[in-house]
Order: sequence, then structure tokens, then C-alpha cells
Amino acid sequence: MFYQIAIDGPAGAGKSTIAKEVAKRLGFTYIDTGAMYRAVALKALRLGINLQNEEEYSFLDTTSITIDGGKIFLDGEDVSKKIRSLDVSNAASIVAKFQTVRTKLVDIQRELAKSRNVIMDGRDIGTVVLHNATLKIFLNASVEERAKRRMQERNQDLANKEDLAATILEIKERDYMDSTRSISPLRKAEDAIEIDTSSMSIPEVIDKIISLCAKRGISMDNLKTKDSEQLVQEVTVEQENVQPEATVEVATVDDAATEKPKRRTRKKKTTETVEEKVANETSVQVEVPEQSVLTNLSTPSDQIDDEVDIDHDISDDDIHDDEDDTLVASSNKPRVKPLQLVTGTVVRVFDPIETQIDNFGNVIRKARDARVLFTLDNGLEGLLYPRDMYNYSPDKNLHELFPIGHDFPLIVKKVYPDGGRVLLSTTLLKMREDLSQFEEIVKDPITTVLRAKVIKKLSIGLLLKYKEFSCLLPTSQIVKREGDINQLIGQEIDVAPIRIDYNRIRLVVSETVARAIKIRQAKEEVLNKLEVGQVFEGVVRNIEKYGAFVQIAPGIEGLLHISEISHDRVYNIEKVLKPGDTVKVQIINLENGRIGLSMKSLIPNYWKELIDSLKIGDLIKGKVTEINKAGVVIGFEHGVNGFLPKSEFAWEKEVHIEDYISVGDELELKVIELDLSKKRIILSRKQLQDNPWEKIKVKQNDWIDVVVTKVLPEGFKVTYEGVMGYIAKANIDEKIMKVSDIKEGTKIHGRVTVFDPINTRLFLSMFERPTYNFKNKGGNTNRFASQEVFTNTIGDLLKEKYEK
Repeated sequence: MFYQIAIDGPAGAGKSTIAKEVAKRLGFTYIDTGAMYRAVALKALRLGINLQNEEEYSFLDTTSITIDGGKIFLDGEDVSKKIRSLDVSNAASIVAKFQTVRTKLVDIQRELAKSRNVIMDGRDIGTVVLHNATLKIFLNASVEERAKRRMQERNQDLANKEDLAATILEIKERDYMDSTRSISPLRKAEDAIEIDTSSMSIPEVIDKIISLCAKRGISMDNLKTKDSEQLVQEVTVEQENVQPEATVEVATVDDAATEKPKRRTRKKKTTETVEEKVANETSVQVEVPEQSVLTNLSTPSDQIDDEVDIDHDISDDDIHDDEDDTLVASSNKPRVKPLQLVTGTVVRVFDPIETQIDNFGNVIRKARDARVLFTLDNGLEGLLYPRDMYNYSPDKNLHELFPIGHDFPLIVKKVYPDGGRVLLSTTLLKMREDLSQFEEIVKDPITTVLRAKVIKKLSIGLLLKYKEFSCLLPTSQIVKREGDINQLIGQEIDVAPIRIDYNRIRLVVSETVARAIKIRQAKEEVLNKLEVGQVFEGVVRNIEKYGAFVQIAPGIEGLLHISEISHDRVYNIEKVLKPGDTVKVQIINLENGRIGLSMKSLIPNYWKELIDSLKIGDLIKGKVTEINKAGVVIGFEHGVNGFLPKSEFAWEKEVHIEDYISVGDELELKVIELDLSKKRIILSRKQLQDNPWEKIKVKQNDWIDVVVTKVLPEGFKVTYEGVMGYIAKANIDEKIMKVSDIKEGTKIHGRVTVFDPINTRLFLSMFERPTYNFKNKGGNTNRFASQEVFTNTIGDLLKEKYEK
């Protein structure tokens, strides 16, 4: 047998941290379900599919995702680190919304749980993935505490109230999105044990869960800290310390007509086991983004039962001392509780009796109302009076309404102190049945708000009245306000039904849920009025790596993605925006309550305007703004830039751009590439003219006239018919001209020593080609050219030989 532990909860409750540590302590396998969605997102990005099209996720049929040794493997590849990138994180939120993906991964997660002891955490583990888990935990914490934890993760200053407020809003928005999404929303499983971690340390939470594991009988064989036997003993001792409920003591009533019934009392249990506490808790299946909504949404029913007074009218006149009623007190008979649903058999119908007075004016017999005597299933007897009959009128015949021997469902209105006298009601029965109209509301209480009147304060909250229904507002569900809550008595407040208490014939309501619903409704009202294209002055509330959350109306925030801030690429958003900044934004997307914002849509797109006005081959003028190793940056109006690559500057292979131009020069260039998506304008200078190297007809040893264009330390750059050449100072004939006299513009008559049009090289010398005499082995003398300062390449020699 394998054990399964499911841990659910809202963002920031500490699920992952706790789950990992508990897994280590128990020796269980920790299944990181979030990582599995990231793995799907990674593969989707690799395949280049449309992330928004669910049909394109068919690749999952042939995809393998496994977890082993704390690492996640995608089709056999360890992608534990690759799935943590920003792109994958953003894509994972899109991937997770599709039913196709969730169904596939849930199947994988369940298969993993069949073959090992596992701990899984998420938002639907206990309700969807492992609905039969051995132990279900719902970790929770206050919104403020979860916001502080999120800020600590981001290394933010907790003292910054603006950051804290922004983070709280972010958490509330996340809670709302998680709890209202159509597929597997965040819910607390009915059999889950809720742990509020607001004031607990990590070790305390872990010990609490380990203790719950022991109580559920989960194997402690692998426990790495406490001995399992010791834990089991602790649980046993705790359970043995639970005191049985004390017997209700009933005072003897000699004259029920004059003595009011004493309220019964009950002793509290000294210790409550976890299982008993869970059984007594009231689960509320509603999640809305408000501070108190996800916290303390349950009220122990034993506390509720202690409040006997539920404001159903019971008068002292209900107590009678009529021998005809034949109600016999019997403490040995099984007891019933007020408002208990029972079945009664009609035994006798009593007609009304008028008051009888003798001749002296003395009352011989008191007046008695009509009534019906019932025998209950447990042997007790009870009376039903017309005032407690639903839809009764004096013209109706009780004998016809309640035939002798017929059974009727009834509600116990009151139990007298003697334990054997019971008042019954069909009016309360009708009220109990009418409570069923709230069942659908309670299942999904995200739209209904009731206006109820506060009647009085109870030890566990407030008693309210909504129409004919009594309502209990637990203390934990009262919105915090200044002053004593007694000031609310007599006032009407907004509440939302969160549970039907059929046993007490009342609704359990929440003011915090109602407040959250009103906030959400107000937000939806604003959202319904929003349209794509609307412009707002917003305030930056929170900064993330991928963008900023901007508040455009009270409680309404949208995402300003980093790519929508400027037409120029923004690498670090924190250098551009900070919380509190006022920005002008435009709505560019509205989908599922999410608002996409843009700043750049309000800024003229000069890139688009310029690129749209150009075509390949056009000539354009611009100023040199930068010269670097790769080429030249050319500036146009409104901050638009083009680029002139070094290879497009001149026809020479090795060119020194600074020899020709300087920053600030204006150039006329040819457009050779346009790409708006990449904001690319590529230019060319050399294509303004034909390749001069292909036109020049010179050869080695030809004498040509060149002009000096630049003086270098070791020689001179020269130009000849549009091509650049070089002559070394060592090759200047001082007999003809002095090196010191040569400057830019000087003409030199020189001999071509190297001419290579393919590699764009031209070298010259002012000296004649020297010759030397060598004797061969036969003593003959050969004349051939000596090696000069610059010679042809081997390729040149082979070319010459081939041409000859």
C-alpha cells in the first residue's frame, strides 16, 4: 500500500517549501506538479506552436514526463534547470488553462502516485488529482502574511508600505483568478484539514503535518527526525485525554406554568482530536480575493450548538398544566433537541375550550387553545398549537388536517426541562425546507449578497435576521472595524450565505465574503465598461521582470508587458519604471478579466513611419552617430537609426573607416535591407558605385600616378581611379622627392609591385625593378628580378604562368 498526501492552498501559503521538507522527513517522493506544466510549456516553445490554440497540444500524446530523484525529465532529457527561465514561466500560465493539458498531466500524476509514497502540492490536488488521498492538508495564511513572504522571495524591503500594498493587491488578484478559473479552481476539499500558517514557523508546520500523518496511520518507517513510535504514543495519549460529554442535568419542575425552563449547559471537551475537529468544522466552498475570505471560513459546530437561542419565538404560554394533555415527564426516555427534525403520529386532536366562570366570578377552568397531540418515534409526546402551524387559519378543521393515526414530519420547537414535554412546529419545518433555496448559492456564493438586520451579539458572533430566516455571522467572518461590534445591533449589513445549518434552521453567513463579492462586482462593472483602445492615466503598483502592474481605476489593474513600454527594446524595466510612477497607458487586450496595457501604442512609431516610406534601393541621407568595429551607426530623425556594416562601406577588404569619415558627417547611402519587426535598416555606401577593382586595367611593373590620401607612420595611403593602395616610406625614392615633403594630396609616380583585385590589394614603389647576376652550375650567368619589399603571392605567380 502506498500513501498519498495532498497539500493545497493559495499563493504564498508555503505549500512547496513545506511539501518538500515533509517529503524529506518521511522519505516520500515530492511531485512538483508545477514543474510538469513548465515542461509542457518548454516543449511547446521548442516546437514553435501557437500557445493559445489548444488543438496544437496534440504532441502530448507522444510526450513523456517523469520525475525521478527530484529532477524532471522531458522525453528522457533532464530539464530541471531549463524550465525555470522567464519565457517558460510566462508560457506555463497559458498552458495550464487548457483542459487537454490538465487531463494529460493529471493522468501522469495519478500514475506516479500508484507506484510510490508521494506528496503533491498545488491548488487542486485534494479536489481533483488525489481526491482519495490518505491525508489532505489545506495550507492558508492571511493575505498580508502571504504578501510579506512574496516580498522576501523578491528581496524587497518589508518596510516599504507601497510595495506591501502593491503585493497585497497582486495576491488578491491571484486568489481571485485561482478560485474563479473554469478548470479545476482553487477549492478546499471537504475532508481537508486547514492549517493557518500566518503565525507559525516552517518547523512548526512540518511537525503539525507529521503529527497528522501519525494520526492517519501513515507509515513512520522512514521518518528522519522523530521516532514514529513516539509520535503514535503522543497521538494515543491525546485521544485518551478527550473527556466524554457531560450528562445534561435537568432541574425538577413542580409547576411548569410558573417556572421558566432553565437553560441546559454542556461541558467542553478538554482536548479535541484532529479527526473530531475536522468532522465538526464547516467547510465553505468559496474562494474570492479578500483578506479574510480564505482564512477561518469555518466555525466549529459544537460552538454553534452551544448557542441555544436562535431567535425563534417561544413564549411562556407554551407551557401548560392540562391533565387532558397527558404529557408525562420521563427522564428515562430518549431525548430530543430543540429544532430537531422528527416524525410524529397523531394521537388526539383537542378542540379549543373557553374560560369557565362560576356565579361568583371565579375561574373554574382556564381557556385552552386547540392543539394536536403527537407520539414521536422515540416514545416522547409533543403538542402542536395552531400558532405553530404553517398556513393555518381559524376556519380550518384540525380534525381534517391531522387525522388520527397519520404520521407527519415536525420540528421540535422546545423541550421542557423535565425531558418529556415537547412543543412541535410545522412553521419551523417550512422554514427548514425553505432553506434549500440557498443550496445553489452556498455551492457557489460569488454573486449573492443579502441585506440582513443585526439582532443581538452571541458568544461566537452576531445573530441576524434576513426575511424570516435566522442567520449566524461568526466572529471570524465579521469585517474589522473601529469600535465595539455591539454598535451594529439594530443596523442592516451586507452578508453572503456560506453554509446552511439545517439542524439549527439558519444560515451561516459571512460579511467578509459579501465585501469581497461587492468589490469583485464593482470591478466587473468597471471591466464591462472597458474597451480596447481606451486611454488611462495609471499608477504603477508592482514591478516584475516581465512587466509592470498598473492601476487604471480603483481595484482595477492591468499588465504593462515589458515589450509594450517603448518602441526601443527595454532590457531592465526597473531602470524605466518604479512603483508609484504615473504613466499614460492604452488598453490593447481584454481577455478573461485580464487587461493588457501599452505605453508605446500612444507614442508615434517613427520606425514604422520611416520604414513604410522606404523601399530597397532607395537613397537616404543620415548623420554618422557612431563608428565601431562592426561598422557605422547612421542617425535619422526622431531617434531612428540605421546601420552601415563595415563590409558595405567600401569595396576594399580591409578598410579603416576612420580614414574616410568622422562622427557628425552626413552621408548619402543606399537602403539594402528593411525589417520593422527587428527595427532594422541596413545601408550600403559601396553600392553607390560600381566595383572599381573590376574596371582598372593595370598589371605588375606598370608605372601609374597616384594621389596620397593619408600619411601613416610607415607609409602612405594612396588612391588610383577609385581604388585604395599603399606605398611604404622605404619605397620612396629620396632622389626624386623627400619623404618629409609628402602630404595628403601629393602626387606620386610609382611602379606597381602588387595588384590583386580579388583581395583588393595595390602596392607601389618608386624604384626600378632591380636585377642580380647569378652563376649556375655550368658557370653561365642568369638575370632575373630580385625580391622587392612587396611581392606577388604564390597565387599571382601561378596565375601569370597559366596566362603565359
